[in-house]
Amino acid sequence: MMSIAILVVMFFLGMVGKGRGVVNYKFTIEKIVLTLLFTPFLAIFAKAKLIAFIPEMAAGIAGAILGLVIVFIIVGLILGKIAKIPEYEDTGADHSLGFVAGVLKGFILMAFLIFMYGISFADIKLPGMVTQQMKNNFINSRIENSIEYYRTSIFSAYRSAKSADVGELSTSSSEYTDVSIVAYVPWAGNYTVVLTADPEPEKKEEKKK
Repeated sequence: MMSIAILVVMFFLGMVGKGRGVVNYKFTIEKIVLTLLFTPFLAIFAKAKLIAFIPEMAAGIAGAILGLVIVFIIVGLILGKIAKIPEYEDTGADHSLGFVAGVLKGFILMAFLIFMYGISFADIKLPGMVTQQMKNNFINSRIENSIEYYRTSIFSAYRSAKSADVGELSTSSSEYTDVSIVAYVPWAGNYTVVLTADPEPEKKEEKKK
């Protein structure tokens, strides 16, 4: 059902884009979302290279910043070139490219919806059927590793801030009914989850003494 809804949105926005044309279109939303989705791939690569020279945490932060900047520049250049062809304005080519841009916008908007659903841990509060729809579609299969990258980062920050017990990784259906994030629930099945060590046990032992 979700895949059908995605196709409907993409086609509708494609038709809107066809009528509007693509010349002088800014692609603001597209740049932001594509940057967020593509950054993890470069950030992980950069971290692997930088970790030999600086601490792991610093390498992770530097890799993320470097990834954001480079991806945003590349995406901006590519999309900017498409919108700066004044001789195409109000021509058949302009409307054809407008349809493509509209379809892309539909894809981006639905990808952002799934992305926000995943990184907000909405799956542990909403019914499992909703999560199945969010996962079982052709967009999620292309962005699930990016979602997992941000999801693990957010969970690590949450755990540090709230001193939460991590528990064991679990994908059982019971986790979806929890009202708080007490154990990490992976989003992507083929992603290797790496969480930083929890410093809390030592503090708890000291308190007991």
